[in-house]
Amino acid sequence: MTVTVKNKRLYYAGNTIVGIAMIWWYVVFSKVESITKMNSGKLLVCGIYTTKLCGRIDGSAELMGHTAYNPILLWVGFGLIAASKMWTNRQN
Repeated sequence: MTVTVKNKRLYYAGNTIVGIAMIWWYVVFSKVESITKMNSGKLLVCGIYTTKLCGRIDGSAELMGHTAYNPILLWVGFGLIAASKMWTNRQN
C-alpha cells in the first residue's frame, strides 16, 4: 500500500484536529463537572453532538468566560482521517 505525502498530511491533520477537539471538550466539561457535580457519563455525549443539556452547559461556559465547545471540530477531524483513508484505497 503506497501512501502519498498528501494522504499523510490529511491523516496527521485529522488526528491533530481530533486531539485538539478532545482536549477542548475535556477543559470545558471538566470545569462544568466540578462546579455542577454532574455525572461525567451525561457529559460524554456532548463531545460527539449537541443536546439541550450540552447547549445549556455551553451557554454557562461562555458566561464564565470560556469558549464553548463545538463538536463540529471533532467531525472535521474525522472527515479528514476518512478522506485520507479513502484516497489511499483509491490509489491501490
